[in-house]
Amino acid sequence: MAAQAAVALGQAQRENDMVMALQSSRTIGKAVGLVMERFDLDDHEAFVQLVKWSEKADVRLRDLATHMVKQSNDLRHVTTATQPSDREQSPGVTLVGRPDAVDDRGLDALRERGRHGTGRLRP
Repeated sequence: MAAQAAVALGQAQRENDMVMALQSSRTIGKAVGLVMERFDLDDHEAFVQLVKWSEKADVRLRDLATHMVKQSNDLRHVTTATQPSDREQSPGVTLVGRPDAVDDRGLDALRERGRHGTGRLRP
Protein backbone atom coordinates (compact mmCIF):
# COMPACT_ATOMS: atom_id res chain seq x y z
CA MET A 1 0.00 0.00 0.00
CA ALA A 2 2.83 2.42 0.85
CA ALA A 3 4.54 1.64 -2.46
CA GLN A 4 1.36 2.46 -4.38
CA ALA A 5 1.01 5.75 -2.49
CA ALA A 6 4.64 6.63 -3.30
CA VAL A 7 4.06 5.89 -7.00
CA ALA A 8 0.89 8.00 -7.05
CA LEU A 9 2.65 10.86 -5.26
CA GLY A 10 5.54 10.71 -7.71
CA GLN A 11 3.15 10.77 -10.66
CA ALA A 12 1.29 13.77 -9.23
CA GLN A 13 4.59 15.62 -8.76
CA ARG A 14 5.66 14.89 -12.35
CA GLU A 15 2.33 16.15 -13.65
CA ASN A 16 2.65 19.33 -11.58
CA ASP A 17 6.20 19.85 -12.87
CA MET A 18 4.99 19.47 -16.46
CA VAL A 19 2.21 22.03 -15.95
CA MET A 20 4.67 24.50 -14.41
CA ALA A 21 7.15 23.96 -17.26
CA LEU A 22 4.42 24.56 -19.84
CA GLN A 23 3.32 27.77 -18.11
CA SER A 24 6.93 29.01 -17.94
CA SER A 25 7.48 28.18 -21.60
CA ARG A 26 4.36 30.09 -22.65
CA THR A 27 5.34 33.14 -20.58
CA ILE A 28 8.88 33.12 -21.97
CA GLY A 29 7.42 32.84 -25.48
CA LYS A 30 5.25 35.90 -24.84
CA ALA A 31 8.27 37.85 -23.58
CA VAL A 32 10.21 36.80 -26.69
CA GLY A 33 7.36 38.17 -28.78
CA LEU A 34 7.44 41.48 -26.91
CA VAL A 35 11.18 41.83 -27.51
CA MET A 36 10.83 40.79 -31.17
CA GLU A 37 8.19 43.45 -31.76
CA ARG A 38 9.89 46.22 -29.83
CA PHE A 39 13.42 45.77 -31.18
CA ASP A 40 12.67 44.26 -34.60
CA LEU A 41 14.57 41.04 -33.81
CA ASP A 42 13.96 37.50 -34.94
CA ASP A 43 12.92 34.89 -32.38
CA HIS A 44 16.44 33.60 -31.74
CA GLU A 45 17.91 37.09 -31.30
CA ALA A 46 15.07 38.06 -28.96
CA PHE A 47 15.58 34.95 -26.82
CA VAL A 48 19.33 35.59 -26.63
CA GLN A 49 18.59 39.17 -25.54
CA LEU A 50 16.25 37.95 -22.80
CA VAL A 51 18.94 35.58 -21.55
CA LYS A 52 21.44 38.48 -21.44
CA TRP A 53 19.03 40.64 -19.44
CA SER A 54 18.29 37.72 -17.13
CA GLU A 55 21.97 37.16 -16.46
CA LYS A 56 22.61 40.90 -16.01
CA ALA A 57 19.78 41.11 -13.46
CA ASP A 58 20.84 37.85 -11.82
CA VAL A 59 17.29 36.46 -12.00
CA ARG A 60 15.74 33.44 -13.60
CA LEU A 61 14.59 33.83 -17.15
CA ARG A 62 11.03 32.86 -16.25
CA ASP A 63 10.91 35.57 -13.55
CA LEU A 64 12.10 38.23 -16.00
CA ALA A 65 9.60 37.02 -18.60
CA THR A 66 6.77 37.06 -16.05
CA HIS A 67 7.70 40.61 -15.06
CA MET A 68 7.79 41.80 -18.67
CA VAL A 69 4.47 40.19 -19.60
CA LYS A 70 2.80 41.60 -16.48
CA GLN A 71 4.22 45.04 -17.21
CA SER A 72 2.96 44.84 -20.79
CA ASN A 73 -0.50 43.77 -19.63
CA ASP A 74 -0.60 46.54 -17.00
CA LEU A 75 0.54 49.08 -19.58
CA ARG A 76 -2.11 47.90 -22.04
CA HIS A 77 -4.82 48.43 -19.41
CA VAL A 78 -3.49 51.89 -18.54
CA THR A 79 -3.24 53.01 -22.17
CA THR A 80 -6.68 51.63 -22.98
CA ALA A 81 -8.16 53.63 -20.12
CA THR A 82 -6.30 56.90 -20.80
CA GLN A 83 -5.71 56.71 -24.58
CA PRO A 84 -2.48 58.78 -24.62
CA SER A 85 -0.79 59.48 -27.94
CA ASP A 86 2.39 57.77 -26.80
CA ARG A 87 2.45 54.85 -24.42
CA GLU A 88 3.90 55.88 -21.12
CA GLN A 89 5.98 53.20 -19.52
CA SER A 90 5.47 52.27 -15.90
CA PRO A 91 8.56 51.82 -13.73
CA GLY A 92 10.22 48.54 -14.55
CA VAL A 93 12.09 47.05 -17.44
CA THR A 94 11.54 49.85 -19.91
CA LEU A 95 11.86 48.69 -23.49
CA VAL A 96 13.13 51.82 -25.21
CA GLY A 97 15.69 52.14 -27.98
CA ARG A 98 18.31 49.46 -28.41
CA PRO A 99 18.12 46.12 -26.59
CA ASP A 100 21.31 46.93 -24.67
CA ALA A 101 19.83 50.21 -23.38
CA VAL A 102 17.32 48.77 -20.92
CA ASP A 103 16.24 50.75 -17.88
CA ASP A 104 17.58 48.96 -14.80
CA ARG A 105 14.88 50.04 -12.31
CA GLY A 106 12.79 46.89 -12.79
CA LEU A 107 15.89 44.73 -13.09
CA ASP A 108 17.03 46.00 -9.67
CA ALA A 109 13.74 44.85 -8.12
CA LEU A 110 14.02 41.47 -9.82
CA ARG A 111 17.67 41.19 -8.80
CA GLU A 112 16.72 41.83 -5.16
CA ARG A 113 13.98 39.22 -5.36
CA GLY A 114 16.55 36.83 -6.82
CA ARG A 115 18.70 37.19 -3.73
CA HIS A 116 15.80 36.01 -1.62
CA GLY A 117 15.19 32.60 -3.04
CA THR A 118 14.46 32.68 -6.76
CA GLY A 119 18.11 32.21 -7.71
CA ARG A 120 19.78 32.55 -11.09
CA LEU A 121 18.99 31.37 -14.54
CA ARG A 122 20.00 27.75 -14.74
CA PRO A 123 21.57 26.42 -17.93
